[in-house]
Amino acid sequence: MTETDRMLLWLRKTMAAAERDAEAAGGDEWRRQAHPSDTVAIYDSEDEPVVYDEGSPSEEQQAHIICNSPAAVLRRIAADRKLLELHQPVPGWPDECTTCLSDRGSWPETWSGDTCPCRTIRLLAESWGWSGEVS
Repeated sequence: MTETDRMLLWLRKTMAAAERDAEAAGGDEWRRQAHPSDTVAIYDSEDEPVVYDEGSPSEEQQAHIICNSPAAVLRRIAADRKLLELHQPVPGWPDECTTCLSDRGSWPETWSGDTCPCRTIRLLAESWGWSGEVS
């Protein structure tokens, strides 16, 4: 298995696990709802509380929780999968990327040897926490 294959396998497995987690959490957009000053509540689309606490989380933490609602995670996974689909090996040249070839208009970016896939795939894997290990 090439480094490219390992990285792509890991990315797909990692995204699938995150997708299962987001779907299991309801897949909803979350929002804040006003409550007495000593309580915090974040609700899903069914008006069920998903976070309810006295004095915590902070405003910044609430904003972060909402920005990373299950629906937001699912949108990011869908977009990242589209990026993966754009970056496929060139038929007959499995260590070359079709998108990088067409974007450059010349020889494709090399994926062979000890190098990883094109920059887009490397950065996408980095954003998902790639450590070089397939779990």
